[in-house]
Amino acid sequence: MTEGPFRAQIDEHEAVRAAVRQLDERYNPHPRPSTGISTPAKPAVLPKDALRNLRWQLFYLLEGVTGHFTRDEAVVFSQVNAATRKVIEAEHEDIRKEVESALALVTRMAETTGTETDMVRDTAEIGRKMHRLRELIEAHTTREDAIMREAIKAGRTVAAPNGIEYQVH
Repeated sequence: MTEGPFRAQIDEHEAVRAAVRQLDERYNPHPRPSTGISTPAKPAVLPKDALRNLRWQLFYLLEGVTGHFTRDEAVVFSQVNAATRKVIEAEHEDIRKEVESALALVTRMAETTGTETDMVRDTAEIGRKMHRLRELIEAHTTREDAIMREAIKAGRTVAAPNGIEYQVH
């Protein structure tokens, strides 16, 4: 028995959240304070090989979320009103722009040599961008998951992107 495209989108959301969580934890040089008072450590400068690796990860993330958004809109839009569709489209665009912005910064850093001050500043900016991206994606996917869980609970049907109509159970 299949739960159809609703479950597939929820599963994709979990995979995207895990990927972005990993990027945030790996490339955000600021430790998460366990207490209310903490002095952030001086950000490290990312070596060129780490920047090239991050560039590929962001490229694949951009490619992945772009394809996901197409599937998302085919599935989620069938369950929401026009106003909610506009909100979802705006969130998709915000996420896409944030990934593109991070990718542009990382590409510039990987391909140029700046001063130590520039590199420290840009490394810190990468950390902020990774964290912002994580926040955007976690909030967005959590809202969409709630819509899809409600559709599953209600036993709704949806025509999947491949044209097959699924009944969810």
